[in-house]
Amino acid sequence: MAIRNGYGRGTMNEKYLRIYLQDHLAGSTAGLELARRTRGANEGTEYGPPLAGIADEIEADRRRLQGIMEDLGFGGDRLKNAAAWGLEKAGRLKLNGNLTSYSPLSRLVELEGLLTGITGKTALWVALLTL
Repeated sequence: MAIRNGYGRGTMNEKYLRIYLQDHLAGSTAGLELARRTRGANEGTEYGPPLAGIADEIEADRRRLQGIMEDLGFGGDRLKNAAAWGLEKAGRLKLNGNLTSYSPLSRLVELEGLLTGITGKTALWVALLTL
């Protein structure tokens, strides 16, 4: 099956659309885990409430993506999702200037990671609107 964007500008093969959406779902798995961790690490600080909102938005977007995939008859790729989850956990092992605790550098790296994920998510929604 080819999916046409309605404007006569090319098509996207179902196989590649499924892979694309599965990749974004896996990315959202890692992003949600990162957002939850960052929210928890900053609870009780001035950063806590905005980070809680970001985590909630990522979770809602992830659910929307899952709904779109279900509507198209696509499932998530369990291996990709598990790998994304595990890579996010492994990312916690980076050196942050403190051996056993959270540091200001941790917050910076986590915020950069969230920004990267949000930028990718925006690109996904633009691509889907185009299709």
